[in-house]
Parts: sequence; structure tokens; C-alpha cells
Amino acid sequence: MGIVVSTAALFVILSVFGGLKQYSLSFSNSTDPDLMVTPKTGKSFVINAGQEKQLKAINEIKVYSKVAEERVLFYFNSKEHVASLKGTDSLFTNVSQMKKQLVYGQWPETGTAQVVVGAGTINKLSLGLSDFNHALEVFVPKAGKGLIESPDDAFNKSDLVPVGVYSVNDDVDSKYVYCDLDLAQRLLQFAPNQVTSLEIKLGKATSEETVKTKLQSIFNNNLIIKNRAQLNDSLYKMLNA
Repeated sequence: MGIVVSTAALFVILSVFGGLKQYSLSFSNSTDPDLMVTPKTGKSFVINAGQEKQLKAINEIKVYSKVAEERVLFYFNSKEHVASLKGTDSLFTNVSQMKKQLVYGQWPETGTAQVVVGAGTINKLSLGLSDFNHALEVFVPKAGKGLIESPDDAFNKSDLVPVGVYSVNDDVDSKYVYCDLDLAQRLLQFAPNQVTSLEIKLGKATSEETVKTKLQSIFNNNLIIKNRAQLNDSLYKMLNA
């Protein structure tokens, strides 16, 4: 009886922790790509035409998306919230499952000021998608040196149009506001081919190390390349412990 009870208890406990691990990782799987490419130095890097041609020639890469991201200030009806403005191109929804996390509305259209906000941001700003009396404003710090004599000298500003709401978990729901890549690049004063990261979806049965080697060769080893586990190393360590 002692062996039966202790074995059954151990089986139940391990089953619970196994389910907890899968449940916890499901959140990162819905937001993070197979591989993320970021620069070793600085916040952004430039992709020239030759490098882009080589990227498209990597058969192991199913699709990749260009991203321009920065922590900015959002202002709505006398309320403020600091979050990451994440500009994405038209291929982003093929790389990430974020579009499936929409609980209301639609994904932003290319070439517009439309944005998708998280449920946490909605609550913090008391923001409504159909509120035409107040604009959702974004303030992005300008790069450069010198004295600041007015807010216009310190920030690039734009009015945004919320068209969708997503919900993943409490942390992510307050972390990101998604917009079109061109809008983010303009606010960040980026060149058209300047990005903060590449998010990559790999084909099935693809070797990550093979793709990493090819990417480093294209960009002269000036990149940091992380898979989903490395992007969430603290979560994976906690679950394994």
C-alpha cells in the first residue's frame, strides 16, 4: 500500500508539472519566433540589397519579418503608459501567431497609423476602440545631442488609431503595441532598410545551427541569434528546476 500510494502521488505530481510546463510555454510560442536576429552593438542594423537577396536564398528559412521596436510613451485622455511600439511588416503574421491572439478587431493595415494594443494597455489607459473624442498619441524620443528647448525638439509624435485588441497574458498584454513598420521607422528616424531585429520562421526538420551559420556569414558575425528557448531562458530554467 505504501508503494502504491507513493507511486500514485509521484505520478500525479509529475503529470501536473508536465502540464504546467506546456501551459507556460504556450504563451511564449504564441509571441516569439523560431529565431530572432539582433545586432551585437547598438539598437539597430541596416540590411542592404545584397544581404536581403542572400536571406531569401536560404532554403531553411520559411519566412522572415523585419521589425523596428522601441520603448515609447503612450498618452490618452490625460493618462500615460510606457510600452514597446513594435513596427512589423506584412509578413509578420506568417512568422508569429499574434494575429490569432486578437480578441477584438483586426490587424493593422500596411501604410496606415492603425495599431493593435494589448488588454493590459486598454485597462491602464481606459482606451476604447470607438472613442473618436480623444486620440491615442505616441511620443518617441529623438536621437541626437544638444539643448532641448521645447517638446517638439525632444519627441517625434503621432496620433494612432487602435483597431484591435490582443490578449496573451498579463505581462505581454501591457508590453507591446503593434503598428506598421513604415510608421515605426519614421518615428524612430530610421532608414527604409534599417531595423532593430529580424524574426524568422524555420521550415520543418531544419537545423538551427545551419541557419545560424549562414546568417552570421551574411552579416559578418555582427549579430546575436537566439532561438525561442534562449529568448525565454529564465522561464525555461524555472520550469526545468
